[in-house]
Amino acid sequence: MLPRGILFIGTAGRCTFVLVGAVLLAGICLIHATTRYYGTYVSFGTGDTMIYTLRTHLGPQISERKWHAECLDGEAVVGVINWVNDYQNIDAIWCKYIFAYKPPTQGMYPFYPNCHVRNYTNQWYCFDPKNIKLTVDTFITGFWDNEQNFFMSRPGIDNINPIKCCKPPPGYYIDYTSCYYQPTHDQYWEFYDSLTHNLVVCASGFVVTGLAKKFGPIVRVNDNPTEWHIDWLQCCRVGYSGQRTIDPARRLPSNTTLPPKPFSFG
Repeated sequence: MLPRGILFIGTAGRCTFVLVGAVLLAGICLIHATTRYYGTYVSFGTGDTMIYTLRTHLGPQISERKWHAECLDGEAVVGVINWVNDYQNIDAIWCKYIFAYKPPTQGMYPFYPNCHVRNYTNQWYCFDPKNIKLTVDTFITGFWDNEQNFFMSRPGIDNINPIKCCKPPPGYYIDYTSCYYQPTHDQYWEFYDSLTHNLVVCASGFVVTGLAKKFGPIVRVNDNPTEWHIDWLQCCRVGYSGQRTIDPARRLPSNTTLPPKPFSFG
């Protein structure tokens, strides 16, 4: 039996309406969330772009396709942001326009000549000494995850965390003699997560070429650590020789992708 005064309750699509007389009292609609470009990618006149990772999960995972959380043309990852979870997940990715002499692709993908995929659970660097030709002079441009909050802290659940690494435009190179490590915490394991400050970022002219997941020492079960955290970023300087050292951007066959290797406790 309807409460007194309510004359009609009806539905339309995913919306429910309550009608009192001729007045619409309430309309409740259930709308599935979607990724909004202008809420996910926020670009600034300084050449910086912030990618907010919420609901940018899934989508293409191979190196030849544009990922949902990937830097724009001419940009590279320079920082990783976490707000409140001790770097157990990624809330935002800081990209910066680095390659001023790169001809624009006018929105066409790929943005860079060659890219490959790594799993930063146990493949901490873009560079792989077993695949030198493909991976030398590469830097991170994107992150992929299978759930909307980009958690990477749960052993057995978050064992695969893909990153995309790409070669720079012609004339640019990675100066490996300049690399340093940017930690996500101090010596007492107080993490630099913050809602108002972006503290884990490379110096000017440097890009992220690797990052590590490690068990934190605080949370333990039976004296064993149980939570992964992002421990550090590897930052390396981008150099410019003015010479063409690699081929220009082109679409590559799928066999150039290095599939991420599953993490094993064995």
